[in-house]
Amino acid sequence: MKKLLVAIFITLFFAGNAIAQTARITVTVANTDMSGSIYIFDQQAQLCSLNRNENYIKLDNKHTGSANINVSSPHTISIDFTYNHGNNYLMYVLFLSPGDDLHINLNFNKADYTATVTGKGSNNNQQEIQKLTRINLDQFKQDTLPNRVIAAINKQSKANQPALNAYIKQYAPSAAAIKAIRAEQVYFATQNYYIFKENNKFMHMDAYKRNFNKWQGIQDSLFKSAQANNTSALLPIQKDKDGYAGAKLSDGEALASYNYQQLIFWVLLRETEKGRMESEENPKAFYKQWYHTNPTEGKKRFAADGKNLFTEKVLNHYFSGATAEYLYASTLRMSILESNYTNIGPLFDHFKQKYPNSKYINCFSARIAEALKKQNGALNDRMVFVKDNGSKLNSLKELLAITKGKTVLIDMWGTWCSPCREEIEAHSAALHSYFKGKPVDFLYVDNFDVGKEQQWKKLIAYYQIEGTHILASDKLTKDMMNKLHFTGYPSYILIKKDGSCHLTKTQYPINRQAMIKELEAAM
Repeated sequence: MKKLLVAIFITLFFAGNAIAQTARITVTVANTDMSGSIYIFDQQAQLCSLNRNENYIKLDNKHTGSANINVSSPHTISIDFTYNHGNNYLMYVLFLSPGDDLHINLNFNKADYTATVTGKGSNNNQQEIQKLTRINLDQFKQDTLPNRVIAAINKQSKANQPALNAYIKQYAPSAAAIKAIRAEQVYFATQNYYIFKENNKFMHMDAYKRNFNKWQGIQDSLFKSAQANNTSALLPIQKDKDGYAGAKLSDGEALASYNYQQLIFWVLLRETEKGRMESEENPKAFYKQWYHTNPTEGKKRFAADGKNLFTEKVLNHYFSGATAEYLYASTLRMSILESNYTNIGPLFDHFKQKYPNSKYINCFSARIAEALKKQNGALNDRMVFVKDNGSKLNSLKELLAITKGKTVLIDMWGTWCSPCREEIEAHSAALHSYFKGKPVDFLYVDNFDVGKEQQWKKLIAYYQIEGTHILASDKLTKDMMNKLHFTGYPSYILIKKDGSCHLTKTQYPINRQAMIKELEAAM
């Protein structure tokens, strides 16, 4: 009996701990058809998830739905709403702790779509928190000068401090929530201005270049360059008297906050982009800074991997400690999701050397080991290359001539195209398996890769893409795009036995079952 009681106690103890590692979110929406979707985006939890699927909330006929979220430690997430056929978008930031049970009632008739939050953990998540994390800057998208946008950011930032104090007094949030919310305020102005500036410049590139010093001057008032251990870092000037001696870009204690997560993600993304642009616009300075060599030698190393290993250079240049560990994991995850395995072995080795006890190592070990094994793949006789790799085909009409009398699925892709690689990895083998022995042929037309035959064939071997292959000339690509009216990649084309062709009904991201049905109907 005593042993039985002990066993029951142990079972209840571990069951209780398992429950405590989750949080439940229930959403009810009113006064909208919610024809779009609701999903939960959890940056921290998803670092170990090797698929793109967020936790979607499916609403019932009463416009209510729930989801259980894994929460190992308190941190912020966002709930994203798209509605009215995807034309409108709303995001609500939540602070989740293990064991929370939140009920969110969102009324689309109220100003700013006000939400009422009840249940366990609601003291950390009332409506007022939203203004402490975000500001709507859409009204400034047409501005070519930064004056109005920084004035709006500064105004709300100034108002946020007393609002935060009032919130703490009224709702008594948890100590962990207070720490994260204070971090939201510390990084509020820097994050919102930096992301707005970096996105808005692409809308007004010429004006941005003319007014660069004005945009950059404000950024410099939020960031300052510093030298530490021969590593240049961006440091926000803003100070927080209540939680931090001074905010800094590598701030592991702020990883639970939404604003900080967004800031470091965008700094890594945009600074990497700037480096790639610099390689074209000012190669001498670029290769001296990043590769410590001349353009001739530097170009070889950069061409070998301008993605994974260059991103790592930028990461280590700006970040350190727990923040760098977090971004290493994020970079590895994105490389896997984008099926970009170039130098993923060395990147993973560097990560393990720097962070041998990282909890993220186990997340990627099996997938990367599988990728490294596949890199030894070889071409086989079921991978057929059109004469001269198809380089002499210049029109859709010429391409159709070599598929006459067949049912063919054309995959328009490129080795440089992340979505293309993702779709091939996710669906190619399964489609081939389903149609094995059936009268359906597969034709893979690689675009914008002229001169990269070795890389092209290496990826075909890696993914074991069986079928017919063409390395398209620019003329063929342009003619197919003009006549079939597609603008992006991947794109899928169905050729019927009578020689007619059109884009398939399902396009990226494809619905495999819908693709199968369409091919079967065309056979």
